[in-house]
Amino acid sequence: MVMKLKSFYKDVFREIWHTKGRFFSIFAIVAIGVGFFVGVKATCPDMKYTSWEYYNSSGLMDLRFVSTIGFDSEDVEKLAALSDISVMPSYTADVFLQTESDNRVMRAYSVSPDQAINRPAIREGRLPEQPGECAIDHKLSGAYQVGDTITLASGTKDPLSDSLATDTYTIVGIAESPLYVAYERGNSTIGNGTVDGFLLIPEGDFTSEYYTDLYLAIDGASELDPFLEEYPALVESKENELKDSVTAILNDRRTRIVEEAQEKLDCLEEKLPELILGKNESIDGIRENLNLFSLYEGYAPEVEWESRNPEVVTKEGEVCPGKQPEEVVLTATLTCGEYRREVVLNTVVVPEELSETEKWQRQMENYLLAKEEADRELEELELPAEWGGEVILWSQKRENRVGIVLVLTMLSAGMAYYLADRDLHGQVKNRKNKLQ
Repeated sequence: MVMKLKSFYKDVFREIWHTKGRFFSIFAIVAIGVGFFVGVKATCPDMKYTSWEYYNSSGLMDLRFVSTIGFDSEDVEKLAALSDISVMPSYTADVFLQTESDNRVMRAYSVSPDQAINRPAIREGRLPEQPGECAIDHKLSGAYQVGDTITLASGTKDPLSDSLATDTYTIVGIAESPLYVAYERGNSTIGNGTVDGFLLIPEGDFTSEYYTDLYLAIDGASELDPFLEEYPALVESKENELKDSVTAILNDRRTRIVEEAQEKLDCLEEKLPELILGKNESIDGIRENLNLFSLYEGYAPEVEWESRNPEVVTKEGEVCPGKQPEEVVLTATLTCGEYRREVVLNTVVVPEELSETEKWQRQMENYLLAKEEADRELEELELPAEWGGEVILWSQKRENRVGIVLVLTMLSAGMAYYLADRDLHGQVKNRKNKLQ
C-alpha cells in the first residue's frame, strides 16, 4: 500500500514538472479567486461599519413624518412630549434655480447650526447663518463655487414669497447631506419631475406658517447595528406606536385650521356689506361705484366677484344708474386656504340724485326733445313762455363775426395791392420796350 502511494506521488510530481506552465497558471487563477473572495468577505463588514459610523456621526433620522396640512409649534410640542424620541421640525420647498440656459429643480431645506438630526457635512466654506446665505449640494460644485450668487424662482402658480423671504442667495458653503447617500436626489412635482440638487437655507428665511416635515430620532437606536434585524424591528415598533398619536395630533390641527378658516370667513362675510359701500350710504340706495376688491385690508380671505346684471354693476364695481331703481344680485366667492364660501348680496341701484336746478334742466331737456319729435315738420320750434309757474326768458347767442370780417378785409386789401403792383410793373416794362 505504501509502495503504491509513493508511486502515485512520484507520478503526480512528474506530471506537474512536465506541465509547469499549466500548473502555475491554474494555481494563480485559484489564488486570485480565493484572494478576491476573502477581500469581499472582509470588505462587506467594513463597509457596513463605515456606513453605521457615518449615520451616527451625522445624526441621521430614524423616522420622518410628512403632512399635507403641515405641523405647527403646538403639534411639535405634543409629539416631543412623548417618551423615547427626539423631534426636529423642518421646512422644505421645491424651487427653480435659474440659469442662462434652463432652470434646475432644487429642494431647499431649513438648517440651523445646532441641529442634532440630519447634520450636514461641509466640504468647503461654512453653513449659512445670515439671511440671504445658502449652502449648495456638492453634486453641483463643478457649476457653482463659494461666493457665487444664485437666483431662485417659484415652480408653481404661488409666488416664491409664500415659501422664502428672498429670491437671491449667496453661496457660503458646499455641503453633503446624510439624507442623500446615493447619486439620485429624488422626485419633484415641478419642472421635469426630477430634483437636481439640494440647498441648505437658514430657518429664518422660510416664510411658511407651518413646518412641512418632522424628523424623529429614537432613543437607543444609534447603538443598534442598522444592518441587523434589531434596528428595523425597533423602528417599525416605534412607528406603529406613534401612528395613532400623530393621527390624533393631525386631526386636532385640521380642526383648528377649519375653525380658524370659518372664523375668518364669518368675519369677512359680516363686514362685507359695509366694506363694498364706498361713498354710498347703504346697499339699498347705490349711486356711486362699489369697492369690489379681491382683498380687503385686515381680512385674510380672497374674494372673487360676479354680477347678475353687469350692465348696471360690473364685477369691478362700476355702477351705471338708470332712470328707475334696479335690483342687482352680487355673488362673492370667499376663499381662505382650501375653504370656500359663497355670499349673495342683494343691492338696489337707484337713479343718481339731482339738485333742484339739475332736475329742472333734466325735465326741460325731456320736454324739448319730445316737442322737437312732435313738431319735426314745422320750420320753427315753439318754446314755452312759462314752466312750473315761472316765466321763462329765452335768448339766442349771436356769433361774434368781427374777427372773420377783419380777416377777410385784410385778405382783400392784400389781393388788391398785389394786382395793382403787377399792373404797374407791366406798364414799366412796355415803356422800356418802346424806348428801345
